[in-house]
Amino acid sequence: MLKKQQKAEIVDSLVEQLKDVECVFLVDYRGLKVEEVFQLRTALRKTDSRMRVLRNTLLTRVFKRSQNEKAGEMVEGPTAVIWTKGDIVEAAKALDAFAKEHENLKIKFGILENKIITDKSIAALAKLPPKQVLLGQLVGVLEGPISGLVFALEGVISELVYTLQAVVDKREQTAA
Repeated sequence: MLKKQQKAEIVDSLVEQLKDVECVFLVDYRGLKVEEVFQLRTALRKTDSRMRVLRNTLLTRVFKRSQNEKAGEMVEGPTAVIWTKGDIVEAAKALDAFAKEHENLKIKFGILENKIITDKSIAALAKLPPKQVLLGQLVGVLEGPISGLVFALEGVISELVYTLQAVVDKREQTAA
């Protein structure tokens, strides 16, 4: 059994680790074998994510100190907390894929930008393309109108050049 000082150190450590994190997932890991938990941790590490199993009382304290008491009230049963410092979508994909392969892993809920999200929202997040693809799509959307403007202006300038050339040709003919 942990002593009061050890519990306080665990809570302080996790509050510090979660301070700069945009997204946290909470899962029920009941029924997973040790090897499966190891596989999950390995898959999450590839996305710059970490997983920790905590007692609910300690997890509730962490959420209270993180100004998210509602999340602390929602914690029930065996819970593992997963946080990512990398791409949120990649972490959600890894978690969702593992949950589909292992029925014993249940995604409870998550916290995204200090707001609680459901397991369905996490599944929807997992279906999004990676961040780099989204940025590429955004650039394409922004580039489209600009390219259209360039082509339109190029057409106007070309017409002006042809008109001026026609005027020059006509003056040369009349002068000759």
